[in-house]
Amino acid sequence: MSSGVRKRVGHLAPSGTNWTVTVPVRGHANLCGRKASSPPGRTERGDGMQHAHEQLRSDARRKRDQIVLAARALFVRHGIDVPMEEIARQAGVGKGTLYRRFPERDLLVGAVALDVYQQLADMARAASRDEPDAWSALSRFLHDWAEVRFGFLHAGMCAPLPGLLQASKELRQARDTWLGLVDQMVEGAQAEGVLRKDVGTGDLALFINLLVQQRDVPDGLTGLLPQRFLALMLDGLRTNAAAPLPGSPITSADLDTADTATG
Repeated sequence: MSSGVRKRVGHLAPSGTNWTVTVPVRGHANLCGRKASSPPGRTERGDGMQHAHEQLRSDARRKRDQIVLAARALFVRHGIDVPMEEIARQAGVGKGTLYRRFPERDLLVGAVALDVYQQLADMARAASRDEPDAWSALSRFLHDWAEVRFGFLHAGMCAPLPGLLQASKELRQARDTWLGLVDQMVEGAQAEGVLRKDVGTGDLALFINLLVQQRDVPDGLTGLLPQRFLALMLDGLRTNAAAPLPGSPITSADLDTADTATG
């Protein structure tokens, strides 16, 4: 009975008798050997506060995603100098919300680049997982890559991207991840004897970026033209292509050197 507070209540006892009872103290064992309960409502209030906090975090993530998606779409159409106010309007958030999350434009550019890198990695994994061989996986990935139209984004990011890559470990890792996945497809297709040996991941990356940057095209051909050019490109990548390429293959490491040297 030492776990409680002993209180003398002799006024309830017959004359000449001393009785004591143990009054449970919060946090100590009660008479049934269990911990005393917290005051009514405390657990419920705690759960409610935690739920509210999770809702706030979820809402913050949702708004951030809206901003990044809106910025990505506007960067493709108008370049990375599009007014921040327009990005906020397209995202459906206030200017204050945008600037709290991205106080500098370059931080938003980095977030868009990270989003694209992660999407490219997901597409490369899906192609490698679903296709029967490395050449089929590489072909599918290149078509998907052209659809993303990352070249438009990359063209506008050339100035800030090297500094962002140097400053952000997460961004560098995301970039290295998707390039590494493409390296694997390239090496696999070459081992299969389908992809010519004198090309590298860098050749493909630069070609795709150039391919989708063609802005002045006839109406109705904006989506079709890159796919037509890509079909010609894929034929030229096969081992039975007649003319050898000048110079050495451009690798993913060469892309890294070019990015860090830009600006």
